[in-house]
This record gives sequence, structure tokens and C-alpha cells, in this order.
Amino acid sequence: MKVIFGGYVFGVNDQGYNAEDVGIDSEGSIASVEWLEMMVKEGHMQPGIDWDTIHTMFESGDVAMFITGPWALERIRESGIPYAVSKIPSETESSKPFLGVQGFMVSAFSEDPVLAQVFLTEFVATEEVMQKFFDADPRPPAFNAVVAKVDDPDLAAISEAGKEGLPMPAIPAMGAVWGSWGDALTLVFQEQQGAEEAFTNAAKQVREAIAEQ
Repeated sequence: MKVIFGGYVFGVNDQGYNAEDVGIDSEGSIASVEWLEMMVKEGHMQPGIDWDTIHTMFESGDVAMFITGPWALERIRESGIPYAVSKIPSETESSKPFLGVQGFMVSAFSEDPVLAQVFLTEFVATEEVMQKFFDADPRPPAFNAVVAKVDDPDLAAISEAGKEGLPMPAIPAMGAVWGSWGDALTLVFQEQQGAEEAFTNAAKQVREAIAEQ
């Protein structure tokens, strides 16, 4: 089977993500799930494994690799097993994982939003505080002064892997995706439905849920 990826969740227009363009049942999306289906059937993937189990299997050499993020580095480093950080493999184009960021927001219901903004801009958004956040939980930082001081090849590799990533859709329609998308993957992994059937149904459910919003 020729691997033809390039699937997507939502299309993009000049305003950002387009909830009217659901790509879960696009040619690329279905092809990618057909590839996952093949990997499961041939015993190359073991889906449905929890956090502790996958780490134990990786540390014992029972699995060659797994997809994770910077939050897993501490345990992997402590295990002492040799490892390397790599991009998500893609045969046709650069992989584009969803990216998440951590930040602060001021509530619209705050009794003193000006004070909250001052606290964030004059105390939190400083090199000292941002450095403490990084020291407490090392992840690729977004504060330039801290970025300049980071010398960690693993974090550099993670940043490179996400170089062409896309921001996690921050639109209400994304709430309709997770359940249907996850259920479709489960059906495929458990070999209860084929990739095309499962993801065609998932896309239909997402479109119906969006229409009701």
C-alpha cells in the first residue's frame, strides 16, 4: 500500500481554522488510518497502553519508540536507557503535529482586571519568573530571554520536531472532534471497523455536532 498522508482536522482560510471544512474523512486522513490499521494487524503497534506501561516497555526494550512530548523527558532520562528525539516520520511531507502552549488569561469576570494585567505584565512576564517556570518543568520556552540561555539538545530536537506544527484549534468546533475521533481510532485499533468506515462515520458525527452548536 502506498502511504499517502496529508490529512487534516479542519481546513484553514484567511480567518484561521474553518469549521465548515472537516477533513477527518479526507483522502489523506483515511490513508493515514489505513496505515495505522496495517501496523496494528501486523503487530508493529500496541495501542491503548497507558502512560506507565509504555514507559516500562520502552525502558525494557519491548517497544522501539513512542510518541510523547517534553513532559516525558525526566522519566526517560532517569531510566538511563539510550534514546534520541526525532520528528514524527512522514513519507510524503513534513509532519505537522498540533502544538499546545501554556499561558495566562485574565477572566472577563475579574473584579480588578487592571490589577491582574499589571501582575502578569510586570511580575509574571519577566525573565526571573519565566526562568523559574522553566527550571520547575523544563519545556521549550517562549520567553526570548530564557530561550537564549537554554542549552539542551533534547529540547532543541523537540522544538525542531514541532517546527512546522499547527496550533491546536482554539475554536468551539474542536470540542466536537475529540470523542468521535477517539472512538473511531479505538474501533480501528480493536479491528471492529475498517479505517474508511470508522472515519467516515466520525466525520459525519463531527459535522452534525457542529451544526447543532
